[in-house]
Amino acid sequence: MPTWISSMPPALLLLCKATLLLAVALLAYTTVRRRLSAAHRHLLLASALLSVLLLPLTTAVLPPWALEAPSRRAAPVVWRTAVSVDEAQLASVGVTARQDGSTVDATDVGTARVRRSSDAVPAGVSITLVLLATYGAGVLAMLGRLARQQASVRRLARDGVTETDTSWTALLDDLCTTLNLRRRVRLLRSEDAASPMTWGILQPTIVMPSYAAAWSPERRRAVLLHELAHVARWDCLTQSLAALAEMLYWFHPGVWWTARRLRVERELACDDVVIAAGMPAKRYAAELLAIARDARPTRRLQVALAFHEPSLLEGRMRAILDGARSRSAARRRTVLAGAMCMSALMGVVATAQPRGGAPTLTEDLRIGGDSPELRFTAVDRIAVGRDGAIFVADSGGTRLRLYDRNGRFVRQVGSRGEGPGQFREVIGMTVLPTGELAVYDVFTKRISLYDAQGIFLRSMPSRVGGNWTGNDFYADRDGNLYVFGIRYSREGRTPSPAERAKSQRFYLKLSPAGAILDTVDIPNSTAPPERGGFVIMTPEAYLEPFTNRLVYDLAPTGHLVWGYTKTYEFQIGQGGGRSIPVRRSFTPLPLGAEERAEWQGRADFYTRRGGPRSASSGTVIPAEKPAFRDLVVGDDGRIWVHRYAQATKRPLSRPPSDSLPPPLTWREIPTFDVFEEDGRFFGTVILPEDTRVLARRGAQLWGVQVNAAKESFVVRYRMN
Repeated sequence: MPTWISSMPPALLLLCKATLLLAVALLAYTTVRRRLSAAHRHLLLASALLSVLLLPLTTAVLPPWALEAPSRRAAPVVWRTAVSVDEAQLASVGVTARQDGSTVDATDVGTARVRRSSDAVPAGVSITLVLLATYGAGVLAMLGRLARQQASVRRLARDGVTETDTSWTALLDDLCTTLNLRRRVRLLRSEDAASPMTWGILQPTIVMPSYAAAWSPERRRAVLLHELAHVARWDCLTQSLAALAEMLYWFHPGVWWTARRLRVERELACDDVVIAAGMPAKRYAAELLAIARDARPTRRLQVALAFHEPSLLEGRMRAILDGARSRSAARRRTVLAGAMCMSALMGVVATAQPRGGAPTLTEDLRIGGDSPELRFTAVDRIAVGRDGAIFVADSGGTRLRLYDRNGRFVRQVGSRGEGPGQFREVIGMTVLPTGELAVYDVFTKRISLYDAQGIFLRSMPSRVGGNWTGNDFYADRDGNLYVFGIRYSREGRTPSPAERAKSQRFYLKLSPAGAILDTVDIPNSTAPPERGGFVIMTPEAYLEPFTNRLVYDLAPTGHLVWGYTKTYEFQIGQGGGRSIPVRRSFTPLPLGAEERAEWQGRADFYTRRGGPRSASSGTVIPAEKPAFRDLVVGDDGRIWVHRYAQATKRPLSRPPSDSLPPPLTWREIPTFDVFEEDGRFFGTVILPEDTRVLARRGAQLWGVQVNAAKESFVVRYRMN
């Protein structure tokens, strides 16, 4: 399934589902309309509108099921040039084109390699606000229209006179008995009524125009029977639902068409009741024509049902005189069966969750080369500015450089040291909503702030207490900062394994000015061992034994996302102790004998080197891989679940040695399941080998790639 479908905004996806429901109902309507009576056609259309109205509720309440195209689940990554570039234009600015579609900037050092394309400007928030305002204005306009019509009906009820003529009241009682009506029906007479009219759901009211006193008994019976048929069929209820659908979906032509056909079938069904009661069709048609000739012009009211609507007259006359038409009423069993069918269809459509396959990745930027400004040794962190500028922490976090969105070197940010604007090691960095870069250095215990151009502004203390701090460092959408720390039961000495298990991990929340606001506690692990005894650093990820452990990350909202890796489930924090569980079915991948033997050999090596009390002592590599290895939340709130994939064997990079741990020749292609901020599945992203993603925002990824010659490049990908 295309990625754009799975990444639809919830409102647009809901609109598509509503359109699908209407399309199915209207297809059924046009297919069998000649074989069904007006009552059954009315039931079909009313069920469709009710389903559209209940769609948001059922979507929110019922658990989703995956709508996925199996052929795309393992779609390979396709590499292509993002844009075509005119070679003459490139030459005029000192850029030459290469055969593979990339470009080389000749104004930089000759060995520099940079691939560029114009970046799409993300849609502004103003567009969303304009759409919301337009929708709200439409709803308010429709609501005002309904309010005016309701006021007109109330005025008719207030000014009308209760009918006391026994010829009318006796006929009313007789017809109510005929139709088995148990609700009390009020009959009014009004000089302001242009034609007979009915309104009210629980307390139905019928108003007759003053000139109806001159009608013949046969006409009185036909008109009153028609109006009482509305009451017996609960047409005022279905009409109210149609009005509500028109108000909420005022922009949808399918809803308006369905509501109009519902009104037509409603009148035809009541005409069928009159004819089925014994009145000849030709006589009834003549009476209807006479009433239309005498009636004053009237406008259609959504809150009341008028006997005469000029726009429906011709169709009603044709239907009345058509002797081949079915005029059967909708029985209770039919209504129940129709409701069950539409409910089932609505449930299937409402809970369908489009699931993307593997989005196509396009590499649209590559930074690297032989010059000092473009050479990387060990890229640890990447942060991306609001304008697309790229901050790269290299050489174990001891060097920080800034590149513009096109990959050109701008400047070195700060320097190594302990003075203002300096750092001993970039442990964490993030871009604030203001565009400033915040750099966290655990050794100097401070946070340094730089502007979007990498110029030092000020610094503040990190304020993390306890006897250990980590490298997790975040900023939320309000500009508050979060610094990771651990509290042990005893301070001042190296904790024992038991004390480590009882430690409390937390994030210290700081205001943009550095004041302590709160702490965000991380759930304690209940599935030891939480981490494996050793870690292998690879270009794709930090690998460790296949253990069940607690993983977590902080969302841009300031709430935790966490879960245990054994089963495919994680929680999205919502504040106040509330969270959204996200679950996905998976089949555990078996660990092959050779791959398992390599991991076990590494565990045994670290045990021999560290002794029986080492962290890897007693490690037993399982026969199956857990559901996933880690999760990371991107700058946009999307959740990236790094799941396990089938490993393949690679050639040995070095000969075996007794002094070194056994090499890991079985490796996996980096595979991520991506979820929207609210837990909706977006798609599966498969990265190229030897690529580690370090920043994520929207459709763009930034990371580091290591080639066969062990050269490192900063790359940017676009998901299509």
